[in-house]
Amino acid sequence: MVDLSIKAIGTSKDDDELFDLRIWFRESKKARESTGEDVKKDLEKTVATWTKKPKFIVLTKQAPNEHSVNVTTTNKIYHFLNEGTGVYGPLKRPIVIRPVKAKVLRFFPNYKAKTSSHPRAIQAKAGGRNTSGKPVFAQEVIVQGIKPRRFFDKIARRNEKRFQDKIDKALNLALRGK
Repeated sequence: MVDLSIKAIGTSKDDDELFDLRIWFRESKKARESTGEDVKKDLEKTVATWTKKPKFIVLTKQAPNEHSVNVTTTNKIYHFLNEGTGVYGPLKRPIVIRPVKAKVLRFFPNYKAKTSSHPRAIQAKAGGRNTSGKPVFAQEVIVQGIKPRRFFDKIARRNEKRFQDKIDKALNLALRGK
């Protein structure tokens, strides 16, 4: 989940005369909504090549001294990629894969991930199952897991300054009363 939040330090009663609340509510709402859409677009870039794309949900909140944007998904696969699995994930141990409905596992080697674990990458690329060559059969397979992609963290860092700038702009408009 990408969670961006800005909290007000404090105000005085004298500020009410200098501050147009209608403009503030309108402009801060625009800032939250446009930031939410920016974050959603960044997250959608990470699954651009997926066949079954997850849906991302944008939630914005305005409290008296806080503005927040939260973008998440309920898609388990996306969360596995984001947090990592096996030795790279929360459990920190290899994964044993065994057949459930068949006697043996059948798979093609040389699978290429569609997402990147590069620290600055927010994208999807060509990849997936490689059916060239001969399939491999096994009773069980022990895999290390998937390295965490940390999409939520990368996208939060990328949008944090933009959100702050949009809220600052809304504040300045409300202070000027325009």
